[in-house]
Amino acid sequence: MNKLSKHLVSRVALMMLAAAGVEQATAMTFGVNDIVNNKIQLNFNAKDNLHYLNGSPISGSTFATTVDSTGGTVCLGGEGIVASSGNKGTSQSFVYSFILPAGYAISSLSVESRFTNFPGAGVNDHLRLFVSTDNLNWTNEFATMTSDNYNILDSNPTTNLTASVSGATKYYIKGMFDFTDPGMGTGAPGTFQIFRTDNIGNAGCVFENAIGVTAIPEPASLALLLGVGGLLAVRRRR
Repeated sequence: MNKLSKHLVSRVALMMLAAAGVEQATAMTFGVNDIVNNKIQLNFNAKDNLHYLNGSPISGSTFATTVDSTGGTVCLGGEGIVASSGNKGTSQSFVYSFILPAGYAISSLSVESRFTNFPGAGVNDHLRLFVSTDNLNWTNEFATMTSDNYNILDSNPTTNLTASVSGATKYYIKGMFDFTDPGMGTGAPGTFQIFRTDNIGNAGCVFENAIGVTAIPEPASLALLLGVGGLLAVRRRR
């Protein structure tokens, strides 16, 4: 577990789009060469603001600050993605999409994440992560934290999401900063964080996607397999 030390929030607009208040996805599209031993490993480090593909940094793959119509933000701080909202009853969110190369489907998925709460975060606000295969149905919440105004909370779960995405050719991860529940207020900016890390590089990543992949048989190959199977079945009956 990384040590905790609070830093001021630096709101700097960067390259990739993080969606605040809308379900617009940042797409991570993989190629066949990204598959190593039937697996793709995609990590994000919020401290150096880089994604790492199979351990190597991806040039230009950074996370951006956005502001919604209520004045709420999803922004990148010195450590961790930080949300702040000027109005109770709002929520801010960002969406990643992970798209496999043509001819491949997901066989397994494990996601590691990290939520951090500092004193002053307010009460009854929530950090949430969801998974979806269509960017429409967001009922599958797989990780959450409820804010605490007085104590440091730090959660670093790893969740097996295979049952939710197996057989799909892409999936989406939605992160939400939810200030809609009754409480003491939205809290001080920077006190409620997601994907927080103290260390740069791939080793410091706390948003990690281990994606197992399998090749989808081409229609001609599938037809041939079915034909051979049928022929064998006929011979057995004889």
